[in-house]
Amino acid sequence: MTLTTEETQAKEVSISLVNKGWDEHHADQVEFWLLRYYLNDTEFKYQDNLRIARSWVPAEVREYDKKQKSGCCGSVDDGLSTVEGGTIRVGFNHGH
Repeated sequence: MTLTTEETQAKEVSISLVNKGWDEHHADQVEFWLLRYYLNDTEFKYQDNLRIARSWVPAEVREYDKKQKSGCCGSVDDGLSTVEGGTIRVGFNHGH
């Protein structure tokens, strides 16, 4: 079975997160979100500043907030609950 371009992109992000020490389950949650809301959504145009952070890792949260503030126009931000009680923040900017 051949993956679509979007599936390949989401899988690459997931693998990158695991390589950075993320739990595989958390990376899978992000991959699902990317496919559902970022890569296949036609509602938003000119998406940029993709950002992902685990709420319990302060350096990631700081980088997330920095990217969020530097983006143009609209913003989509979401929180994915983890079984451990934390939140994975995911979002992007859109429009120009």
